[in-house]
Amino acid sequence: MPSPRALMFTSLTAALLSAAPAHAQTITGRATVVDGATLEIRGTRIRLAGIDQVADDHVCERTDDEAWRCGPRALNALEEYLEESVVSCAARERDSRGGIVGTCAASGTDLGLWLIRNGLAQATVAASNRYRQAEGEAKAARRGMWSVPGAVP
Repeated sequence: MPSPRALMFTSLTAALLSAAPAHAQTITGRATVVDGATLEIRGTRIRLAGIDQVADDHVCERTDDEAWRCGPRALNALEEYLEESVVSCAARERDSRGGIVGTCAASGTDLGLWLIRNGLAQATVAASNRYRQAEGEAKAARRGMWSVPGAVP
């Protein structure tokens, strides 16, 4: 029979492992784009950390008065960018509904950063400086949703 100390150690180890944060998990495979901020890999949905997607029904404009729906444009652009790429996502945390939030990359490119740089998503308030700087660059270059000066999705 194990000693009380060994039982306590085993119980403590099991408790710590079961409470391990989501960031201990890496999910890799071909991704399906669910929306402009969510991917699915092998049945697991991952929301991209640090970005806010533009609503599907939000209308963006360009200086030539052409209107387009921002949300579907982000989804389509991300699908096209990924094509048959293998995506690797590092789970960082769980959202309020228990879903995985993580940072995903394809061919070494951070997908959240790619979306922001192309004006297809916004950096969240809690996003890294790198994401916020990329958003400023997208605005200055009038990419994507920032095509019209002063545009606010």
